[in-house]
Amino acid sequence: MTISDIAKSYRVRPQVVYTIVRDFESMGSLKIDRTGRSLILNEKAIETIKRELERRGYEARS
Repeated sequence: MTISDIAKSYRVRPQVVYTIVRDFESMGSLKIDRTGRSLILNEKAIETIKRELERRGYEARS
């Protein structure tokens, strides 16, 4: 699952997802691997991002 997939499923801009990733990385609670400019999201990172989006009031759409 990519950043844009998560953004589409929660109907937010990808920038919102990138902001969440940056915030968690700066706190040291999330480690994201990168390949060039792309982010490689593992299952833990995806669940953390989804949980934070839901905490902020966004709902997943199918």
